[in-house]
Amino acid sequence: MMMMMTELDTNAPTYCLGVDVGGTKIAVALLRIQPKAGDPSPLSLQVDILHQQETPTPKTSGAFIGAMSDLCQAMLKQGGLDTMQPLPVGLSVAGCAQSTTGEMIGSTGNIPAMDEHPYPIVKRLSERLGWHHHEAMFHLENDANAAAFGEVVAGAAKGKENVTMVTLGTGVGGGLVVNGRLLRGANFSGAEVGHMRISLTNDRLCPCGRLGCWEAYASGTGLASSLRRQLRERLHSAEAQALKGSKTLDELTTRDLMAAVEANNPLALQVLDEWHLHIATGLGNLLNILDSDVAVIGGGMARFVQLPRLASFLNERLISTPMLNTPVVLAELGNQAGFVGAGALAYQRFVRQHPV
Repeated sequence: MMMMMTELDTNAPTYCLGVDVGGTKIAVALLRIQPKAGDPSPLSLQVDILHQQETPTPKTSGAFIGAMSDLCQAMLKQGGLDTMQPLPVGLSVAGCAQSTTGEMIGSTGNIPAMDEHPYPIVKRLSERLGWHHHEAMFHLENDANAAAFGEVVAGAAKGKENVTMVTLGTGVGGGLVVNGRLLRGANFSGAEVGHMRISLTNDRLCPCGRLGCWEAYASGTGLASSLRRQLRERLHSAEAQALKGSKTLDELTTRDLMAAVEANNPLALQVLDEWHLHIATGLGNLLNILDSDVAVIGGGMARFVQLPRLASFLNERLISTPMLNTPVVLAELGNQAGFVGAGALAYQRFVRQHPV
């Protein structure tokens, strides 16, 4: 028997769809969201993931929208919901997302299916779902912003109103929550933290085409660059040879580095220290500006971050004694942060009518 959505009740559990779109895969989840009992904070939510499914991201526009629509319908069917009854949908997408119009307006080169500028992703998906004239039920958000909000409502920063989140992966991304609201900026390009300049030596080129960006140092790519530089400078030392083994410099991976760290290789430990120093330099800048309740580190490279090691560098860069007590924690939601955050944003906007 199908369950029908009726009028939205701000206290009753509400079904929402969370959609996370990246260059590699699309993940969709059916969420049940409601305020936490006895907690009046607008950032305190109970988020239950009822069903989730993912598929590779298609490279053509028609297949791209079709894949999202198919996953959304599959989640609704698994939850026993009417696929023709609109409910709140949160979209987390890599790139510059204009939340007010539902369009992707930039930085979407890693998703070739978005072949228009701007790309009307909300309009296309609502039409494919058959939810004509219900575009107002969709909330579009940049993926790093959505991940940050996910950690705020259901993860490592639960209930906090001032949060700095940094994602370390191939690049460096960020999401900033200030006084309970996401910082998007005048052009929906706020929180591009990876592109603050932390070096004036012009020794590293960022993928954005500029020199000295934090991303060029603190990302996984930056860590690999530090490793290769240290090895070139000490190539004939015993520690370099032990770390490199039979591999070429280009064949070495982060796993090789961490294995050498476990073996107390002095060169590997020096490289790891340098990477933590690079992370601390950018993170210290952000905390000095924002004075956040908590800093959250996520992304694929977060598993290599050693918090005590990071704290030893970070505390040297914070300007006031209270900031030395700012917790720095690892993200908790992992790959679920995007769709949890997107669904929660849609819930806050359309059910609670709370500005986000």
